[in-house]
Amino acid sequence: MNRDRRATSPRAREGQRPLPGADVAPDVVASPFAGKVWTDSDGTTWTRRGSRVSTSRVRHLMGRADVTVMHAYAGEPMHVPVPEREALWRRVEPYLRDLAREQGDHTDFLMGEFRSASGGSLLMIEERC
Repeated sequence: MNRDRRATSPRAREGQRPLPGADVAPDVVASPFAGKVWTDSDGTTWTRRGSRVSTSRVRHLMGRADVTVMHAYAGEPMHVPVPEREALWRRVEPYLRDLAREQGDHTDFLMGEFRSASGGSLLMIEERC
């Protein structure tokens, strides 16, 4: 009796093929903070320094043109050009100082300072909700 049921099930009639889209993995981008090392889309490997970056250090790094600033939000981290950093700082600072959180606001930011083997500096800002 069980054989008859399986033979007439929708999966059996489709030849045991998975449902459309079942074999396609969703686009998942790993957090740059998932490990101590992160590799950017250009192939540069960055190593995280320490575990926490102070608010004053974040502000300092964002003001330096020789530091690469990346903003990760729902996907691959994006480079933040120097002229756009002030706007990003205005968005991030209230959360770092616990001034912006309203009821129902689940936004959070992770900050990390990274170095490349060639001595480059990177500030990674990951926005989460």
